[in-house]
Amino acid sequence: MPEEWPYLLGYNKAVAKPGAQVAVEYQGDPILSFYEYGKGRSFAWASDCAPHWMPPAFCEWEYIHLFWKNMIDWVVQR
Repeated sequence: MPEEWPYLLGYNKAVAKPGAQVAVEYQGDPILSFYEYGKGRSFAWASDCAPHWMPPAFCEWEYIHLFWKNMIDWVVQR
């Protein structure tokens, strides 16, 4: 994934669970985080996945499919 991503227009304010790995944050707020517990895995995406907070530039980004694929692959441990 490239270092620079399209802008998001908003997100749900959250606090990362202790032990979570925060991959993306904005002003200290976690936007994308990952967590493992036992044999399970989860991720938290604090924005949305449609053109509301995720504007067309993000939804049509050339890496958007890879973005979601990477997160799902990690959760299902592919």
